[in-house]
Amino acid sequence: MYVLALGSLLIDQAVAYLAFQGGWQKGEGGPFVDIHPLLQAAVAIVLIVALVRWRPHWSLGLVLGGTVSNWATELLYGQAIDYIPLYFVVTNLADILIVTGLGLYAIHLLRRERNMLS
Repeated sequence: MYVLALGSLLIDQAVAYLAFQGGWQKGEGGPFVDIHPLLQAAVAIVLIVALVRWRPHWSLGLVLGGTVSNWATELLYGQAIDYIPLYFVVTNLADILIVTGLGLYAIHLLRRERNMLS
């Protein structure tokens, strides 16, 4: 799980660096734009630690890597760097990793519950 988190962090930071140097889309901010990055990081770390202690699963590596990478980008560049255009939003790899990791973790929990009921 931690190797996956570290790999996710390194890949996203490398792409964010290239995007920043190339002047790609800078994040205009989302619903959490007015919250200090350190507070964002503290909340994210508490949630990740709680999830890991509760039921660790490899998919949480994606969540951890994406969370730490978003925090690092905010600290290094002072803003989000979005470089993946989708139909309705421009996003970044870290955000995709977080959503994917949480989705896979939810599937894991649902399968586990179904197996316990059988």
